[in-house]
Formats: sequence, structure tokens, C-alpha cells
Amino acid sequence: TPFWLPAGWLVLGVAGLFLATAFPFLVHIARRDPLLLLIALWLLGVRAVALGAGLIAGAIHFSGLAKVGRNDKTFGA
Repeated sequence: TPFWLPAGWLVLGVAGLFLATAFPFLVHIARRDPLLLLIALWLLGVRAVALGAGLIAGAIHFSGLAKVGRNDKTFGA
């Protein structure tokens, strides 16, 4: 289990950082519409994952790693 313990701490830290940065926004939502709070928390998480995935995909694409194994003639390059 040398991998799982640090990975668990990393996930816990990222989740804590996410909640700490989202806290003011979530307090604002809770004051206006408490029922909306559960949906907003889920949507903020989905948005964060989508932005992170797009960042990683863009970094891979523009680094040139995306062209490994491709036939450049089929992509018009």
C-alpha cells in the first residue's frame, strides 16, 4: 500500500482546496436558495473536472504527443 496512502492524502487535499475556494460562492447560494446548494456543489465539481480535462487534453495536443503513431497524410498535414 505505498501508493494508496499518499494518493488518498492527495485526493483529500485537492477536495479540501476545492471546497475552500468554492465556500464563499456556496454560502451565497445557501442564503438565496438552500435547496439549490446540493445541485450547485455537484455542478461546480463537474465544471472543475471538465476544465481540468480540457487543460490536460490541450497540453497533450499542443505538446506534440498527440501526433505519436498518427499517419500525417490522413490528417491533411
